[in-house]
Amino acid sequence: MAAEPRVYRWDDDSAPVPTDKQNALYEILKPVLVDGYGSQPAAGWSVVYDAWSSDGVCTLTNAAQSGVLGMVRNATTSYGATLFIADAMIDATHAVTARSGWSERTDIPALSNRSGNSCFSGYGNRYKHWIAIANDNFIVIFFANGSAYFHGSYTSLSWSYLEGFAAGAFRSLRGGGGISTANPGNFCLMGAPIGIDSGVEWGSTSAMCLTDESGSVIAGTRYGKQWPWSESDKNSLGLSNADAIATLSLRPAEIWTGSTSSVQAMYQQGLLPMFLCSNHLLGSSTNTLADQLSSHRLAAPATIANKSAYTVNMPYGGHMVLSMALEDWV
Repeated sequence: MAAEPRVYRWDDDSAPVPTDKQNALYEILKPVLVDGYGSQPAAGWSVVYDAWSSDGVCTLTNAAQSGVLGMVRNATTSYGATLFIADAMIDATHAVTARSGWSERTDIPALSNRSGNSCFSGYGNRYKHWIAIANDNFIVIFFANGSAYFHGSYTSLSWSYLEGFAAGAFRSLRGGGGISTANPGNFCLMGAPIGIDSGVEWGSTSAMCLTDESGSVIAGTRYGKQWPWSESDKNSLGLSNADAIATLSLRPAEIWTGSTSSVQAMYQQGLLPMFLCSNHLLGSSTNTLADQLSSHRLAAPATIANKSAYTVNMPYGGHMVLSMALEDWV
């Protein structure tokens, strides 16, 4: 049975306090996903290999064991960890079909150089303030340069204030199973910037899967995006009116990948039903409409579309609805 999604926060009693940017992701994700802390139980993932102290590499897998989420400590203290996903691990530093950024990666320790790879930025003090929502097969985590950026109503938040990423199984449209019933290879990473601090906008970051539209293991270069944040056209209807929306059609976020970076040539891979999206919530001036749904943001859930959910500020403006309903996490 799938686990209910649970909220984990930097200000929980006994929450992990990262020592520095370089080690922050490991010091947060392992307690959240595997160990638990204080009165918070772990989300239900498990360790594949933990060689963080010796090799700067730690790998985790979800309950379905459909893939591996890996972290590699950056070579310098100025940057956060590099992220990768893989089908499996041979040992602590050797993976089966690992991917980071747009490409397949064969040298896991070399990911300590984040150039061209998916990474946790942690710019400024972002690594100190974090909120994760996770269950045993999927996690989404947000970081901010201060708690106000989680909870406040903003017209636009630039890359220096907010970032986040998500990883785990998705609801496959290509025969890979559901989130809690995921087949091997049903695993994704989305939202992590490639190489640079300023690339945290979800529309410009990569979405990675382990298999393609035919179910084959992906080798070499493969590009990916997440809808709707990769859309350049934003719906501006009613942006100035706090009561503009009488009914809001929400639909799950989607993952698309392709052998070229052309979005026209990509294939729809699957759905992420916990991320509920609308064109009305895209763009840098949608805070009034998001406030109509809930002005609390990540401070407290609200009832949206008959579900317990949060409204979430997105980097560079726009908002998502993040469902807490178990049906959207299985």
